Amino acid sequence: MSLDLLSIKKKKRILLLLVVLGGILSLVSCTRATYLFRESHAVLELKIENKKYDHLSLFTHVKNSLGYDNGLEIPGKSADGFKWTFLVPDSVNQVVEGYYVRTQPFDYQRNEEKTLTFSAGKVSDRTSNMILLRDKTTSIRGSYTHQISNTHPGMGFLLVDTFIMNPTITCDVIDLKLDNKKCKSELEIALTYPYFKDTARYTLSERLDVIRKYPYSTYLLAAMPSFLNVSDRKTLRVLFNSFSDEIRNSQQGQDISNLINVEIEPVSVDTLKLMGAEGNLPESVIRTHSKYTLIIFSASWCSPCHKQIPLLKEVYNDFGSRLDMVYISTDQEKEEKYWNRMLENEEIPWRSLFARDYRKGLFQYYSIGGIPYSLLVHPDGTTESIDIRKQSDRSRLYKLLNEGNRI
Repeated sequence: MSLDLLSIKKKKRILLLLVVLGGILSLVSCTRATYLFRESHAVLELKIENKKYDHLSLFTHVKNSLGYDNGLEIPGKSADGFKWTFLVPDSVNQVVEGYYVRTQPFDYQRNEEKTLTFSAGKVSDRTSNMILLRDKTTSIRGSYTHQISNTHPGMGFLLVDTFIMNPTITCDVIDLKLDNKKCKSELEIALTYPYFKDTARYTLSERLDVIRKYPYSTYLLAAMPSFLNVSDRKTLRVLFNSFSDEIRNSQQGQDISNLINVEIEPVSVDTLKLMGAEGNLPESVIRTHSKYTLIIFSASWCSPCHKQIPLLKEVYNDFGSRLDMVYISTDQEKEEKYWNRMLENEEIPWRSLFARDYRKGLFQYYSIGGIPYSLLVHPDGTTESIDIRKQSDRSRLYKLLNEGNRI
């Protein structure tokens, strides 16, 4: 009997010891796991006052050694469907350009993307769906106003590793509550100054005033490359030096500083040879001076570029035998597969070449501020810009080609 009692007591002690040890090991393991996976985050707080959502997530493409091929979705958390919180690891935030908010995953069956887009009431005449996280905590507050839905023929964009063509994009428009004294987020700055990249809209003095008001803004900094071909280096340095030390010393700031300080040798298309989309031997951009050549600068990721494809096809069908049309893609080499896929999907009949290392030189020589951009080369070698989207420019092109045909 006494032996049985002793045995029971011993078992209880062993069991108690195991429980204590298990608790200690659990605590150590949890502490170690928390430490190992703890990472600094940027926090986005998004409050939509009058519409409840079951799902919101941030979507972006991670820039890594493979390029923008990796889609990343960061789910939000909400207790009531109105106030949402997103935790974005610094390791992600440092390598992406921005995020947009999805209200549901991409619907492949309907070819539809559903997102939020933001407006600023009477402050701005446009909307923006891109969110930049500059601070450790970014707070955005607004109200749902209406929904817009459009199908975009000719538009294409990269979704993870799939190139989507002709999508329907449905946006819930959220009107922001802005602080009139100070823009608190990059999104609000973008909506207050939506045309900051427009090289013709602001004087140097006006541009300086905006930068000095918000010297911490990465949105304003991102506009700097747009001025490379229309401003001298001295002016660009004055603008760049008006940003805060933190912004200038950031990776984005250093990249732009390199662009400003490195002299680019201009490159003309006269005798230039570029690699073709089929990857064979380089071929001349200008194949003959017996006819006009229309050079169209474009890229796989450029939605406005794809929207003008029907107009370009119309020109090709009308003057294909009298006009040599050629695409010059400004895609990086790692993105060229998406360009080739677009050519195939759209059944593009004219030639296509890759700018590659000559892109900056071409942009410098012809003062190209952005794409889409079309350059008409006359038989005598003179050039002029033609915006195929403008009726006046198309009329001039048709007049030139018709006159050339009568000669």
